Order: sequence, then structure tokens, then C-alpha cells
Amino acid sequence: MLGFVAALLVPFALLFFFSRQGRPYRALGWAYLVFLAEMMILHGKMYYVAPVYPIMFAAGAVWIEAVTDSTLWIWVKPALALAILAVGGIYAPTILPILTVPDFLAYEHKTGIEQQKFENMPQGVLPQLYADMFGWEQIAQRVAVYYHSLSPEEQQKTAIFANNYGDAGAIDFFGPKYGLPKSIGVHQNYWIWGPRSYTGESIIVLGEGNERNMQTKCTSYSIVGNTEYPLSRRDEWGPIYHCRGFKRNLQTIWPDLKRWN
Repeated sequence: MLGFVAALLVPFALLFFFSRQGRPYRALGWAYLVFLAEMMILHGKMYYVAPVYPIMFAAGAVWIEAVTDSTLWIWVKPALALAILAVGGIYAPTILPILTVPDFLAYEHKTGIEQQKFENMPQGVLPQLYADMFGWEQIAQRVAVYYHSLSPEEQQKTAIFANNYGDAGAIDFFGPKYGLPKSIGVHQNYWIWGPRSYTGESIIVLGEGNERNMQTKCTSYSIVGNTEYPLSRRDEWGPIYHCRGFKRNLQTIWPDLKRWN
């Protein structure tokens, strides 16, 4: 994730923290080691550790500055900078969306460089970081087509319920363009905004929908679309349901619906 050359700054940082010069800052070195060990033991995602690296880069740079202070080693600093630029340039197309999709796939195949997996989920055409950039407006479009097929009276009482914050964000970001109301959702911080004025009389449900839930919790339901898009993440694909007559009042049960995973 850091790049092979830039990652050298991490052991250099530890050399600094556990040297006499770095003694006042040694707690930061221990904090890094403890946090890294904790994430490894708990099988945390690798990017959970990312916020600590600016500290390590700074400390590693201080160590390099000290050991290359003599004329004999002055070449190390520009060599390291050039190496970081060179390796970064090779990796850049796999990190930043600077190529078209076909060119990216060809580059990835030719170089053998693949984006690291951040989730233990099935991967589609694109790796996760790129796949997460596709399909959101299409979801809003599909919901809008069905939403506007309802009568004005039914639209007023129809909530758009998203099972994850990605789908909820897609509705809120692209929805105004297609005449959609704001979404509701119980995933992470979306739960905070509550069910708005909706009771559950009519709900469009998208993202990770479970048909068994529709059968047991709705008076009636129908599948009105899906969230599939060829370049998007496969684990985000699923039906879009219209649940009519949710059997419990959303205003009453909302405090118990929060989902933080």
C-alpha cells in the first residue's frame, strides 16, 4: 500500500524512535508497533493502519537526514526521492484513475501489478477501488424510473430505503437530478437521520435486499429492478424491491434497527 521504496521510511522511523535522539518521541514508535500488532491479531483491514504513517514518514525522514549529513552519503537523499518517483510512476495507473477502463485492464495484465484487495468479497471486472466508482448513478436512475411510475399520492408516502451507505449516498447525491426524495437507511451513520416522515406503508428497498425479509415483513412485495452494473462491485449487486405494508411502524422500531457492520 505504501510502495516498496517509501516503505523503507518505516524501519528508518523505528531506528529513529529507539535511538537516543528519538527518545522524547519513543511513545509514538511504541504506539505504531502496538497498533500494527493489534490490527494483525484482530485481522483488521490493512488501511486501518494508514493514518499512523505520516508520523512514521516524518520520523524516517529525520533519521535519513541525520545519517546522510556527510558528503559521502549526500547522494542517498536524491536517489531515494527519484526511486520513490520512479516506482510511484509505475504504480500510478493502478492507484489513480488516469487510464480508461480498457487501458487500465491492459496495463494491469501487462505489468502484473494488481490493486490490493480491501474486502474479502468476489471481485468483478475491476478491482474494488475502481469498481466502487461505477454504477451509482445507474442505481438512482433505475429507482427514479420506478418511483415516477407510482401515483403522486403513493410517491408521497414511499420511502427509499438503502441497506448500505453506498446506495443511500447514491440516492442522495444523484437523486435530486432525477426528482427523488432523500433516502433513509440504518447502516452506520445513516441511521442518525431516522426514518424522516415515513411509517413503512410503502418502501423501495435496495442494496443487499433479502427476499425472505420481504416475505415475512411486508404485506406484499415485488421485484422492480436491480443494482447490477457491469463495472461495479459484484457484492453490491442485488434486487430492488417494493415493499407495501411493512408490518411494523418505522417511527417506532427505528432505535432498534441500527446496523454498524
